[in-house]
Amino acid sequence: MSLDLNLNSDSMRRLLIILSTFILGFTSCDLKEELYTNIDADTYITDAASARNVLWGVYRNMGTNNLYGRHLSIMLDMPTDVSRVDEASDVNGRDVCWNAHTADNNVILEVWSGAYRGIYYANDFLEKATAARPDMREEDKAKVDIYMAEARAIRALMYFE
Repeated sequence: MSLDLNLNSDSMRRLLIILSTFILGFTSCDLKEELYTNIDADTYITDAASARNVLWGVYRNMGTNNLYGRHLSIMLDMPTDVSRVDEASDVNGRDVCWNAHTADNNVILEVWSGAYRGIYYANDFLEKATAARPDMREEDKAKVDIYMAEARAIRALMYFE
């Protein structure tokens, strides 16, 4: 008994497409992704070393262009006695230097958003460190207390600015 299937190339191609679709339909994979680079913020702080790593993130915000990287340390000192601006033009960013900026100026907006971001980061660190502190060893608690004091100082500085 022999089975003679006389299929031309178009029929064979259709058959392969149908079979592959059928097979792929039953062997589809789970589409849920597991991210290995994200950290669970609620459980990350477990000791002084992990608390220090999170505190570095609070400090990192202070060095951005929004704050001490540029705007607070350079741009907003321009209209004071600390700096001197010779050109009498208020274009290309000099409106801040001449106190001629409007309410929709991006420099001012970025300073405010950077300061409030720093306050948020400090508050978030304090909340997570306070929650994790009871489960730490005594020597880690002493270091975390210092880190929490640093976060409070950063928060106060951002409120001051």
